[in-house]
Amino acid sequence: MPVDKKKQALLSHAASQMRIMDIFLRGMNVSMADRLNPVLQNQEFRFQFRFTPKQQSIQTLERIDLDNPDSKGRESVEIVEYQVEAAARFLDPQLVLDDSSAIDPSAVLVEIIATFSATYARNDCTDEAIKVFGIHNVPLHVWPFWRELLQNTLSRMKMPSVTLGMYVPSKGVHALAILDDPDSLKVTSDAQPKS
Repeated sequence: MPVDKKKQALLSHAASQMRIMDIFLRGMNVSMADRLNPVLQNQEFRFQFRFTPKQQSIQTLERIDLDNPDSKGRESVEIVEYQVEAAARFLDPQLVLDDSSAIDPSAVLVEIIATFSATYARNDCTDEAIKVFGIHNVPLHVWPFWRELLQNTLSRMKMPSVTLGMYVPSKGVHALAILDDPDSLKVTSDAQPKS
């Protein structure tokens, strides 16, 4: 479902008023089941992942002229921080009976959960435009960092490589629905573990 004209206008305005400052890894949790030995060959896995914008916060910082710290020409800048949670896991296919979302914890062989923060300097931008920007643009900016982290981590764990495709929100996801329920944002991918 395409974004309506009002949301598109908000998105365009926000994109012109938000300047990316940094994207960084805020936290990460990695686990591997004791019963898994990744060195053994010919193991089969099922792969799952999620990628979800979680929250945003706005902070005001005072910008100081470092060449003249006593000057009266101080200005404030608003910093918007978005957090995005990304997760991937390898499952034991013998313990996963169907595609239901309820997975027995014993089926999880490897799990990687990462939280990224993306920070932007905010100019003249409404709160509503900031929300729309967080839904549409921030995941697109964070996605390459998640892809790299996932590949690197799996390699260090001696797990099969997984290539995530380009970031594509699921068909039918509409900005209004996401504003009400951020967990409704899903990502489609043809990602499959490579042997």
